[in-house]
Amino acid sequence: MKSTTFASNPGLRRKNRYKSILPYDETRVCIKAKDTGYINACYVNGYARPHKYIATQGPLPTTVDDFWLMVVEQECKIIVMLAKCFEAGKVSFEAGKKKCQKYWPDSGITSCFGVVKVFNSGEVKYSGFVRRTFQVETNDGKIAMEVLQYQYVTWPDHDIPYTTSNLIRMHKAVIQCLEEFGADRSMIVHCSAGAGRTGTFIGYDYLLEEGRHIESVDALQCVLKMRSQRVDMIQNCP
Repeated sequence: MKSTTFASNPGLRRKNRYKSILPYDETRVCIKAKDTGYINACYVNGYARPHKYIATQGPLPTTVDDFWLMVVEQECKIIVMLAKCFEAGKVSFEAGKKKCQKYWPDSGITSCFGVVKVFNSGEVKYSGFVRRTFQVETNDGKIAMEVLQYQYVTWPDHDIPYTTSNLIRMHKAVIQCLEEFGADRSMIVHCSAGAGRTGTFIGYDYLLEEGRHIESVDALQCVLKMRSQRVDMIQNCP
């Protein structure tokens, strides 16, 4: 465990979804918010590129504006969402539990989130995931860009997908878009806590790249490196 002094400030409690999942001081993402400049997010290095990912929790009602501020400040053009806003419990009679605040407008709608304006210009549904295209700009007009969100919708919390084909297909689409947009900016990856499913997706991408470079992979070292940058990355052993 590394220091989480800043994130442990009692005044920031409302900005953390889970009290045990806090960003390390040395890897946390800083934003220019008027109050604290804090968001529960960490830089995570790729195999061959530093800060390839930003691992973050699913936005809360109190952090949606901060989330979009991070998107424009870090110039992130790809968002990978690995959860649904509501997910059913493990028992069939359990009510759906809120896992993430819906932080985007419906298709054809424009919404403002603090100083950021977001227009949903279209959605395409595939088997297992959804791709949304957002036109994002700041109120002062200084930043305007297109952002793609890929939401994987068939991954149970604290569990594994029933099949992997759709996840592999979505990952290929994400990497293709990253290459088209330019790989010099981080991609945002989140689930609910920003640890379990988030760490699994990042680890998968990291190990694929490692395999292409040296024709072998070290899964243990990959997990250890991720956990040195964000707590509890990959929470369960499937």
